[in-house]
Amino acid sequence: MAPRDENELQHMLKTAVCHPGPAALRYPRGAGVGVELEEDLREIPIGRGELLREGDDLAFIAIG
Repeated sequence: MAPRDENELQHMLKTAVCHPGPAALRYPRGAGVGVELEEDLREIPIGRGELLREGDDLAFIAIG
C-alpha cells in the first residue's frame, strides 16, 4: 500500500494490522503535508483503486 498523506497512512496501518496475511506499506520520507487526521480509523479495501475524477480524453494513474 502507498498512502497519499499522513491521514491515509494511519488508515493503511490499521488495515495492515487487521489483515490476516502479510502486508507491505510504503512509508514515505520527510514531513507530511499537514492534513487533519481523522480520529476514527477504518480499514481500507486492499486491491482496489480510487477514482478521483471521471473523464473521456486522458487517464492518469498514480501510486501514493
